[in-house]
Amino acid sequence: MAPASWTPLGHSEPHAGLLRQPSPGQVVYKITSAENFISSLHGSYLHFNRVISYKVFPGADPGDGAELPADARVNQSARFLKAPDFTASAYYQRSRERTYACCFSTDNSDHIWQNYGEGGARGKIGILFDFDGLRTTLNRTLQEAIDNGLLLYNG
Repeated sequence: MAPASWTPLGHSEPHAGLLRQPSPGQVVYKITSAENFISSLHGSYLHFNRVISYKVFPGADPGDGAELPADARVNQSARFLKAPDFTASAYYQRSRERTYACCFSTDNSDHIWQNYGEGGARGKIGILFDFDGLRTTLNRTLQEAIDNGLLLYNG
């Protein structure tokens, strides 16, 4: 059996210890376009955006999430044994293109309404979640996917 501090790959909270956790019973807010909300209801899913599609807003780091320049130089020369034309830098970029994120706020503020839920012709919708319930549901769903072979890691 794994030690209590062990986090399986694919788990939704591998960095939980580094994050400031909302208080028990905390409500979190998600702002989404009306179209994405309706699609989420019909499809029984929570809408996530591709990380590379996030707009850069005033004061944001335009390189946030990008490969660090010093790493890029090394990664561009690192090649895969079975795919020598494919660099570690290309692998990193492909991973970023396939990474999705979902943003929440602990405050129902003007900021989240102004900066999230863009792209819909029908306006925006705010969704409230109980943080503990959301975290439990996400972790249970991912663990079930791993247990049933629907989510693979280490091969």
